Amino acid sequence: MITVQRTTYRKGSVKGKVVESKIEGDVYVESDDPERRLPNGELLEQMPRYDSPICEELAQAGASNHELKICAEEEMLKYIYSNVQYPASARAAGYVGKTLLSFVVEKDGRITDVANARFTTATIDAEARRIVASISPWVPGYQRGKPVRVSFVLQINFDLK
Repeated sequence: MITVQRTTYRKGSVKGKVVESKIEGDVYVESDDPERRLPNGELLEQMPRYDSPICEELAQAGASNHELKICAEEEMLKYIYSNVQYPASARAAGYVGKTLLSFVVEKDGRITDVANARFTTATIDAEARRIVASISPWVPGYQRGKPVRVSFVLQINFDLK
């Protein structure tokens, strides 16, 4: 497994509210063949991306990988912020926080191994895991023309503002 460092900051609006999200972490690339493991720092030919219909229209129109990456990140954040349900008990208690989740995008685009990497409260963490597990399908990552498993770390901010 190798590590590729990446941090992405996004600011936008969902349902008229300004949202800021920070997607950060390490991307781990697994190789089934130990003889062909990638050297440290080598980037994937194609990173996995959320398979949004809007982004797929761009792909069909010949958009670049960079344009597709930006589209997929924006669509994923819209999905998260429009589908997340702030837990009532956490809202009533005034709990806020940032939860860090790890997950794997499999070779077939499924999301697996969703787990908390940093904890807030049980109800907030459970909601964050639920929403991340529901973000599918994805277009898998590719290296040397073959799909590969890729692990992500995603931060979701829960704020009462």
